[in-house]
Amino acid sequence: MKPCDQIDDFLSGALSAESRAAFAAHLSGCADCRSAERETHQLDALLLTLDEQAAVPTELVKRIDGRLRQAHRRRLIVRSAAAVAAGVLILALWYIRPQPAIEIVEKTPTLPVEITAVRVDFSDEVLAVPQKTDSPNVVFYWVYPNLASTTSPEGSP
Repeated sequence: MKPCDQIDDFLSGALSAESRAAFAAHLSGCADCRSAERETHQLDALLLTLDEQAAVPTELVKRIDGRLRQAHRRRLIVRSAAAVAAGVLILALWYIRPQPAIEIVEKTPTLPVEITAVRVDFSDEVLAVPQKTDSPNVVFYWVYPNLASTTSPEGSP
């Protein structure tokens, strides 16, 4: 690494004591490095005095703050108006959307072509209880196993 490349580290104090002594020896013989060191020290001094001199007038601060608040309010109003407009547009599009055609078809029930009578005979092993319905032609049966055959023999609990 060339000594001139170490000028930033020298000025910031990042060099070791050994490297700092070597760069100080280089500094006495290099006009570019001496010029960079002098400009850096002048800039540091200028920045220190500028901090003391550059007091911002309070009236200017108030005006800038007021303008920033106005800009913020305008943005808020524009965003709110845009949100309301988008909501109205969505509702309008929903309202005028094409409605599906609804067709009501009345269908009359059709009777089966062939009516068949079914008769069921139950054995003595089951108990069939008829349940009447609203139709005189239909009867439901509740079928239970014969209760006499499921009872326990005499003498058993």
